[in-house]
Amino acid sequence: MSELTTLWRFTRPKLASTLADRVLVQARIALFGPRQTGKTTLVKHLLKDKQTLFLNLDIAVDQQRLLAASALSPQEAWQSLGLPDYLVIDEAQRLSATGRIVKGWYDAALPLKIILL
Repeated sequence: MSELTTLWRFTRPKLASTLADRVLVQARIALFGPRQTGKTTLVKHLLKDKQTLFLNLDIAVDQQRLLAASALSPQEAWQSLGLPDYLVIDEAQRLSATGRIVKGWYDAALPLKIILL
């Protein structure tokens, strides 16, 4: 087991608690870290009882869904995504327009929390 893996497992309870607190109050969160360290698993666990849409931008269909929604007005986009309380965009760096899309929806004050992984 690498030092990084050991450190992550040791600090995960504190991180999970901090992230859970932030998710409840922050409109936008970006969680960065090395691949395969449990970021997506942690977020799925924290949001298991919430109305959440997960998009994985490694998957072309999910990229197209995000892009199609971004072509609509912010309110229509939110509706087209199923009115989730949380939108988790995994592998957000795979689509260069992700930042612009998220900023536009934030500026429109949608009642939607967005988490970028």
